[in-house]
Amino acid sequence: MKKWKKGLLNTLLIALTISVAIPIGRYLPGLYESVRSHGRTGDFSMYVKGMQHSVTLYGTSTCVHCKAARAYLRTAGVNFNDMVVDKSPEAAQAFAKLGESSVPVLISKNHLIVGFVADEYQSMLVKN
Repeated sequence: MKKWKKGLLNTLLIALTISVAIPIGRYLPGLYESVRSHGRTGDFSMYVKGMQHSVTLYGTSTCVHCKAARAYLRTAGVNFNDMVVDKSPEAAQAFAKLGESSVPVLISKNHLIVGFVADEYQSMLVKN
């Protein structure tokens, strides 16, 4: 095959790959996010033991998802321990023990949810 034909074929293959990869790359994270669960079950009692309420929310004062989680819990009439990690050294230390890297984190004795997903919050609160 002549050099220019091979170069043209390679260029076309690269263009085809890019034209397929961009849409996949654009929609794949959203698809993954829609099917993955943010919660898990286990023994998380050590994170709520000795606290005033049976549910604890770890978040920051500036996170919009944390604000939405707080508003949801308040609207639902749920009493919760509000651990604001960027305002309280104790909250920051407790959050560090969790080993999570993002907020909000909602914890009960048997459940942990990372992020704010109203359906998962509702499901957790019904189980507690």
